[in-house]
Amino acid sequence: MLGWLQDRLVEFRKAHPEIPKFKRQDIRGTAMSQAKEAGVRDDEAAITFGCHAETMRRHYVKLDETGISDAVMDRVQETE
Repeated sequence: MLGWLQDRLVEFRKAHPEIPKFKRQDIRGTAMSQAKEAGVRDDEAAITFGCHAETMRRHYVKLDETGISDAVMDRVQETE
């Protein structure tokens, strides 16, 4: 079964080279990013995911910068 799955993955990557290679750490980074966007404090998320908070911020958390910028600008315009 594992060999079959690996073969399918190789075929998929050949057919779709534009899709970045998936790594196990991507799962951790996605979970940490979602926690951050949900308002979970860095120190709490770090405990949950077994990682130092600074390491989490530096290497794993990828935020929706456009969405954050839009929300900030919305709040700024509300005060005008």
